[in-house]
Amino acid sequence: MMAHAEVNDSDPVRIACVGDSITYGMRIEDRERHSYPAVLERLAGDGVNVLNAGVSGTTLLRNGNYPYWTTAAFRDATAFEPDVVIIKLGTNDTKLRNWQHRDEFAGDLRAMIEHFADLPSEPRIWVCLPVPMYGALRSLNDRTLRRELIPVIREVASEQEVPVIDLYSALDDAPEYFPDGVHPNADGARRIAETVWEAVRDEIRP
Repeated sequence: MMAHAEVNDSDPVRIACVGDSITYGMRIEDRERHSYPAVLERLAGDGVNVLNAGVSGTTLLRNGNYPYWTTAAFRDATAFEPDVVIIKLGTNDTKLRNWQHRDEFAGDLRAMIEHFADLPSEPRIWVCLPVPMYGALRSLNDRTLRRELIPVIREVASEQEVPVIDLYSALDDAPEYFPDGVHPNADGARRIAETVWEAVRDEIRP
């Protein structure tokens, strides 16, 4: 089971939110205030610093068209010395040109978990199930998400003894939160933040 560092009460708790455009807050007006990491920081209150390390279009797959691994945000999240890491990737991996590398997804997820687990700060790690897709995309990519990608995330998380945050269920049957079928609006981002906070708050406020 993954260990995690004891947090000194005098130090801020550092949460790194690793992810794609949904973490970044793409298409959300005033995303610096209404993206899910920004809302999460307000929910957590004083003494918690949340880093929005989301990058639009990125994949967890290292052989994807835009691997998160190559981004400055990945380096920033690493240097942040986080106490908590929230990994929310996978939506872009379901694109046909990326999912041809499906057999590599488990290994790449395992490697990302291990990368953060090996940091000197010994962070506690959560892995998110991606949010659902709606509209025209629901007939194709959402099926891949549900039937292929999510089971792999669950399997790797169980193997690594990392808890899962089920954002898929939290936002299923809520198409009104996804104006373009993929990216949540501010209300959807708040629902994500509330679901994440519910999962991690006992770690932050024991």
